[in-house]
Amino acid sequence: MIRWPTVLITLFVIGTVTTVAGAADTAWSVESFNRRKPDWDQLVGATIRMEGRVSLLGGGQIRLIKCEVPIRAPETMTRSVRGRDSIEVTGHLKRDNNRLVIEADRIRVLPSDLKEFDSRTARLRMPKPSEWYDIGDWALERSTFYDDEELAKKATSAFEHGVNIEWRGLDAADAAGRFELAQKVARYNLPEPLRMELIHEGDRILWTTAARTTPLDKEVVTKLLAKLVEDLPGASQPLASIKGELKDRYDREPLSAYRDSAEDVRVQLHRFFYTSVQLTLILEDAAKDGRNGDEIAMRIDMFVPEYRKLADQYRLQKLNWRLKQAAVATRPEIVQLAAEFRARSLPDQATKALTRWVKAQEPRLRQDGALGLLQLADEQLSLLQDERSAVALLVEANKRDPTFADVTDKLKSLGYSNIGGTWTRMTPAIPLTPVPEVNTTLPGAVAVGMNATAARDAMGGDANSIARVLTRGGVTEVWSYGVPGSSRLIIRLEGTRLTPDLRVVEIANER
Repeated sequence: MIRWPTVLITLFVIGTVTTVAGAADTAWSVESFNRRKPDWDQLVGATIRMEGRVSLLGGGQIRLIKCEVPIRAPETMTRSVRGRDSIEVTGHLKRDNNRLVIEADRIRVLPSDLKEFDSRTARLRMPKPSEWYDIGDWALERSTFYDDEELAKKATSAFEHGVNIEWRGLDAADAAGRFELAQKVARYNLPEPLRMELIHEGDRILWTTAARTTPLDKEVVTKLLAKLVEDLPGASQPLASIKGELKDRYDREPLSAYRDSAEDVRVQLHRFFYTSVQLTLILEDAAKDGRNGDEIAMRIDMFVPEYRKLADQYRLQKLNWRLKQAAVATRPEIVQLAAEFRARSLPDQATKALTRWVKAQEPRLRQDGALGLLQLADEQLSLLQDERSAVALLVEANKRDPTFADVTDKLKSLGYSNIGGTWTRMTPAIPLTPVPEVNTTLPGAVAVGMNATAARDAMGGDANSIARVLTRGGVTEVWSYGVPGSSRLIIRLEGTRLTPDLRVVEIANER
C-alpha cells in the first residue's frame, strides 16, 4: 500500500531543497554545504552550486578543501581550472556505488579570497562602518575555515577601518559610545592599545563632565575613581617618581599624549589621571583658613603619596591656623605649636605663637595682682627668654606688694638688688633656661595618621570617654583621656567611605 501523505511530504522537501540549491543568488560555500550534511540524502538529484578552494585535481576528479564529496568532471573542465585557487561548481548530487559525488555541469574560475577582499573594499565609496564590518565578517569566517593567516589579517584591517569610522562619528561628549566601541574592539580581537585608548577617552569625558559641576558631586567622582582603578592598569599604584615633562604634556593634551605613548608609559599616565581626580576630590574638602590641613594632608599621604610636598603645605596651613588661634590655646598646646614650627626651621613663627599667647594671658593675670604679674614674668622668661620684660613685670609686682617674698626672691635670683628703692643688677646675667622642646608626636607618643589600634596602644588603653558620630562622609570619633574639669587630652579620629579604618587626624589638650 502506498502511503501518499509520506510520499508527498518527501517530494515537497526534495523539491524545496532543489529549488534553493539551484536558484540561489550566491553559491554555497563548502562550510555551508557541510552544515547541511544531515540533508545530503534528500539533495540527491538536486542541482548544487558550490564554491571553494581547490585541494586536488586529476583523473577526472576535483577535490575542494574540507569537502567530503568529490566532484566528477570531464577532462576539458579540469584542464580549465588547473593552477587555479578557487572555483565555483554547478552540478547534480548523485549516488555512485553508495557514494555521493557531484557531477559537474559547469565550472567557473573565481578570484582568490585575497583578491576578492581587495575587490570588495575597492568598490566601497564613502563606506559606512557596517560595510567594513560585513567585509570583515566574511574574511574572518573564510580565514577561520581555511586557517588562512593572511586573510585573517585582512579581516582585522577591515574591522579596524569600521571602528575608526564609527569612532570619528561619535559625539565629543559620548562616553558611553566609546565604551561600547571598546567592547566591539575586544569582540573583534583588535589590538589592545586601541581598546585602551577608547576606554581612556571615555573616562576623560566622564571626568570633564564631573569636574564642571559646582559644587563637585563627590559621589559621582568617588564612583569614577573606582571605575578608573578597574579600567586603567596601574591607576591605583603610586609611582616611585614623577617625570615632570611627561606629566606636563599629559596635563596639557591628555588624549594626544596617551595616543602617542607606549604601553609602559600609559601605565604612568593612568596614575597621573587617577591622582588628578583624587586630588580634586580631596581638596574639595580643604577649608580656606587651613583648619583641617592635617586631615587633608593625611588623605593626600594615603591616596596620592607622590604628593608629599603638597601634603606638607597643608600641614603648614594647619599650623598657621593654630597660630591665629594662639590666644585661646592652652599652654601645652602653644608649647607644642612652637616646637612644631621650630622643627620646620621656622623660629620666627614659633616666637610669634608664644608672644601672642603670653599677651593674651596678660589681662587675666594682671587682675590677680602681684601673683598674676609673677606668673606673667615666669612666662616671659620661660617661653620668650625676655628678661627685660620679665624684670619690668617683677618690679611692678614688687611695687604693688612689697611684702610678697616670691617676687623679691625672683628678682634676686636674676642678680638684682633693691638699692634705695630701685632694683639694680648687681651680678652678671645668668643664661636663661630655654623652654623645653616638645616631641610633636606626644602626648603618649600618639601621632596624627595612626590607626585606632596604634593610637590606643600608644595611650596605654581605652579613653575615659568616646563620642562617635556618623556623617555622610563616614565616621568621626572623639576620644577623651582625663577627668572632666581637669586638663584632658582630646584625640579625634575619622574614617571615610573609601577608608573605613579610623585614623588620628587631630590631637589637642583641653583645660
